[in-house]
Amino acid sequence: MTLSIRSFRKADSADVARMMKRLAAFHGDKSKASASFIAQHALGPRKSFHILVAVLKGSLVGFCAMVYAVDMVSAIKKTRVEYMFVDEAFRQQGIATALIQESMRIALKDGVRSFSITADPHNKLSNKAYGQTGLTQTKKTHMRYGADVQFMKQFTAQTHQRKKVASKA
Repeated sequence: MTLSIRSFRKADSADVARMMKRLAAFHGDKSKASASFIAQHALGPRKSFHILVAVLKGSLVGFCAMVYAVDMVSAIKKTRVEYMFVDEAFRQQGIATALIQESMRIALKDGVRSFSITADPHNKLSNKAYGQTGLTQTKKTHMRYGADVQFMKQFTAQTHQRKKVASKA
């Protein structure tokens, strides 16, 4: 298996829109996000989210979308993986784990201090995958689809310093 994780490109728009429709349907919802909407909000200097795609043998098999925020009380930059999807035929092959690991690498590079993702508490595969990436289950939150489990990772100033030293080596 030659899996690659890379940033979203405009040519990925239709595939990501198709996967987003499947993800929304799983939750009993209907996605209104068209390929052009996704491209508009995932590209350019004022993008609303950062999308990573998982590519296997030339085909997109998954994606995740991160959103950034600044907490003005604690004065830290945060990111949350808002959407995560891996095609059913490719699950349990480490793709979600690879997407999360690359998301954390980018978040750290971008100066993020708090990284989180939520999951359905009954989705044992997702919960296991997120735990394997070093994320810690922190609390249950009530999101749009009911009670979710939140997983977090806090990056300290020392984590950022080690990243700077490692990148100079």
